[in-house]
Order: sequence, then C-alpha cells, then structure tokens
Amino acid sequence: MEFFDIRKMPVNLWRNGAGETREICCFPPATREFNWRASIASIASNGEFSLFPGVDRVITLLEGSEVTLDAGKRFCHTLKRHQPFTFEGDLPVRATLTEGQMSMDFNIMTRRESCKAKVRVADRTFTTFGSRGGVVFVLSGAWQLGEKLLTQDQGASWQEGTHTLRLLEAAGTLLFSEITWLPGH
Repeated sequence: MEFFDIRKMPVNLWRNGAGETREICCFPPATREFNWRASIASIASNGEFSLFPGVDRVITLLEGSEVTLDAGKRFCHTLKRHQPFTFEGDLPVRATLTEGQMSMDFNIMTRRESCKAKVRVADRTFTTFGSRGGVVFVLSGAWQLGEKLLTQDQGASWQEGTHTLRLLEAAGTLLFSEITWLPGH
C-alpha cells in the first residue's frame, strides 16, 4: 500500500504544454508500457489529449470549470464534477475548458488487453473486493484505511487485497477505482 498527498507530489508538464500531471501510481512501476496507471492532471488550456493506443481512460472532473471532450463523430461529452467518464485512449480527443478556467481531473488508464477499471464516488464506509489493484482519493471528510487517516487531497494505491475504508464523520466522499484483470492475466 502506498499513500499520497497531491500537495506534496512532483508535477510534470505535458508534452504539449497544455497541462500538468501528478502521477499517483503506475504498474508495473516506471514504465511506458503500464498495465494500469492513476494520476491527477490539470488542464490549463484548450487542446488535444495525448494518444494512448490500446488504453482505456476514465476521467473524473475534480475542480475547476467543466470540460468538453470532443472526439468528432465518436462522442462529445461535457465532464461534470465527480462524474466519471470512460473513453478509448486511441481516439483523438480535444478538450475545451467551458469557462476558460483550469480544471483538475482524476485519471485512470488501463491497458485494454489486460485489465479494466471502474471508478465511482463513495459516501459511506465500504470494503473493497479482492482485486489486483486499486486507488482511492479523498474529496471530503476523514477516512480511515488500516491505521492511516486520510483527509481531502490524500489517498492510497495498492496492487492487491481487500481493504476497508471507514468514514469517520457524518459526511464525506472519495473517488474509488478498483482494477480487475481479464482472464489470462
């Protein structure tokens, strides 16, 4: 289990300069040919997303203005706060900031041939399934994961196992993604 706080994570600029990324985790670590990867990205201006052939993406708007993702005839979708949206990373997608303000987004990318991700918002105590990986990111409230207290902008990632996330306050929300592997992987 690895814990993180986005306020303390290194920031990397996108290749096209239109935003920046804080990588949460990558499995296997430090490789371009990942099976799955989680990050927090800031979109600073309108522009094209990088192409990731063979990769599915789930993006969730965390803060900032709404973002419209346009893949031509395939889809045109406006990201709403805390509503995950899945699309294929091989598609040319243009992002447009609807109010010209920078946005911050939670991203999960999975190699289509080996695994899948499901992202959802949780607002009460729950236990993960025995998956082969996952990541949580606290949006509000105080949550307990094992012996660790997690608050806003903090989270954790893991490669396997079952974990209980206990909400310690009357209200709170977090983003939760669990990775499931396809047969043969």
